[in-house]
Amino acid sequence: MLLSIIIPFRNEEDNAKTTVKTVHQYFLDEKIDFEVIAIDDSIDKTYSILLELASELGNFKVIRGVSSLGRGYGVALKLGIIEAKGDVVIPMNADLCDSLPDSIRMFQLIQAGADVVVASRFMPDSVITGVRPLKRYISYVGNVFLSVLFGIRMTDITNSYKAYRKKVVEEVNPVNIGFSFTLELFLGALNNGCQYEQMPTAYQERQSGESKMVIGKTIQEYLQVALRFFFKSIKRKITVEE
Repeated sequence: MLLSIIIPFRNEEDNAKTTVKTVHQYFLDEKIDFEVIAIDDSIDKTYSILLELASELGNFKVIRGVSSLGRGYGVALKLGIIEAKGDVVIPMNADLCDSLPDSIRMFQLIQAGADVVVASRFMPDSVITGVRPLKRYISYVGNVFLSVLFGIRMTDITNSYKAYRKKVVEEVNPVNIGFSFTLELFLGALNNGCQYEQMPTAYQERQSGESKMVIGKTIQEYLQVALRFFFKSIKRKITVEE
């Protein structure tokens, strides 16, 4: 199976070179079939840095993250998924906050039969480093709310660090252009009856640069997506009963 790593970049000139080289070398060392796709939506020097890396590295491609769809985190992931040739896709953040060894474990769980694998920051063996207590609390409470709302035993629905069979992603075809894209993708896969697994992960808050996520806006988008899928599930149950 071919693994496609999709990394959105936006104004990450301080991180781009280190991130790409670290990720690329890691998968080379693991000796698996892979490709790394960078989607750039920057106004700084990130794009030129990525183009230079593309001329040096195999299995690495760069695309511009601006299209008729608009621009944003969700657009970048959508463009990366369209470009991906892999059987399995894993979105990864540009600041190396995600554990690379965990990507291999997720890939192996997909190979074992799962359709989606969630890297959870809130399982007993998970490790979170450098995250402000308030941010961690908001994320935890939000995930408890979502797990209760949808009646699933899942501890970290909102984490973008997940592995998907590409066919699962293509069947869902999310439309959100912001950070809620990954929530829509997971809930859509769940709605389609996918087999999912979760596993503990190690998460490290970014060490340089600034996060592009606006917490208040993202919470609002997440809530809108969650309620849309919740009412869709209620409507489906009523239809079945009738």
